[in-house]
Amino acid sequence: MDYTETSCECLGGKLLQAETAEENSFIKNKLSNTAIDGYWLGGYNFYKNGSFEWISNPGQPMTYSDMHSSQPNAATTELCLIYWREFGYAWGDGTCSVKLPYVCEFVKT
Repeated sequence: MDYTETSCECLGGKLLQAETAEENSFIKNKLSNTAIDGYWLGGYNFYKNGSFEWISNPGQPMTYSDMHSSQPNAATTELCLIYWREFGYAWGDGTCSVKLPYVCEFVKT
C-alpha cells in the first residue's frame, strides 16, 4: 500500500481518514455510484490484532469506525483497510497487495 500512500502525498493529500459518520456517509454515497469492488482508505492493523489505526496517526485509536459486522476476519494477514462493495462500502480488512483504487483526502487551505 506504500504506492497509494505516496501517490496521495505527491498530489498534496493523504489516504482518506473517514473520521466521522457524516464524512464516511458522503464518501460511501460517491463510491456507490461505481462498480469497483473496493477502495483503499488510510487504516492499517499495525499490531496484527484486528485493531485498525490511521496510518498518519499510529498509536491513536480510531474514534469512528464503519467496520462491517463480519470484519476483520483475518487479523494477522489482512492488515489494510478497504471500503468493500460487497458490504455496501462498509469497511473491511484486506490483503495489502490487492490492486484497488484508493481515496485521497485534501485539506482545503
